[in-house]
Amino acid sequence: MERTDGERRLRRRNKRIKQCKRCSQDRRKHGVSVGWLAARDGTDCSICGDPVDMTLRYPDGMCPSIDHVIPRAKGGTNDPENLALAHMQCNRIKSDSGHRLGVKRV
Repeated sequence: MERTDGERRLRRRNKRIKQCKRCSQDRRKHGVSVGWLAARDGTDCSICGDPVDMTLRYPDGMCPSIDHVIPRAKGGTNDPENLALAHMQCNRIKSDSGHRLGVKRV
């Protein structure tokens, strides 16, 4: 059976989408992106409170990342209410401790 070009492209595209290891959803955290979080909450890091430069990209430690307010390891979910914008470096340091460095989210 011969595949059409459209079917081949779709299969290649689906192979490239990285999957979440825990829930098999795509890597965009169930449709929430860092841009959407910045529009909702502003561009301040939810952990340290400093502004996040939205133009930086991984592997820069100060690039934007998605932080779980209540860590997944402690029963947190991927619901948008539990997600916040953070620097990649702050998010790695925080890990699953849940420590917020005194910053209150509005």
